[in-house]
Amino acid sequence: MRGIVSQAKKKGEEELGRPFSFGEVFVRTHTSKDGTFVDKKAKQVADEYDKRLAEAIEQQAGDGADDQDISSEISTQQTLTIEEKNNIFLQCTEFDQKGNPFGIGGLSQKFNKGKKKISYETSHVPELAEMQEELKSARRKLAEHDEENKRRDEELKELRQRHARVSELEKLLSFLKKDNPRITAYMSQPPDLDSTQQPTMD
Repeated sequence: MRGIVSQAKKKGEEELGRPFSFGEVFVRTHTSKDGTFVDKKAKQVADEYDKRLAEAIEQQAGDGADDQDISSEISTQQTLTIEEKNNIFLQCTEFDQKGNPFGIGGLSQKFNKGKKKISYETSHVPELAEMQEELKSARRKLAEHDEENKRRDEELKELRQRHARVSELEKLLSFLKKDNPRITAYMSQPPDLDSTQQPTMD
């Protein structure tokens, strides 16, 4: 299988005069002479790949392609690099237990250029995005928690200042009571709301 894939890639690059992407190699090696796919699994991978390519070109173009008659393959060749298209394909295909992608043999190992398990990295892109969102959410919650703690610290500071003021007033009143017995007598009387008489301090 690897020999067939490598030959298809080499032949395609010679015909087109440019690098051949994983998706193009996959289609060439998994379609019959009449243009139909060799099996259902191959068609599913190819359909998903075409869908992802269309989404990628629309995202880069902003409002999408102007000419709806232009195929996704032609339009993406003008805006996406081979590496980008290969990454998209690796997100669409399946992997065996060893991490080898279905349909392209050992091409992914050459594409990886020494990096370990590119299939693992590319197949976990959605999980990485989810982790990034979770990290952003955690940071927002920490910021909110810090703001809440800051507000509570301000309230506690104000409360302590009030307690200190009350303590000062109590000390002052205690001193005045000792210095003037009339104040002590006045403070000992029950409050009279109707009385406007004020204590005299002779």
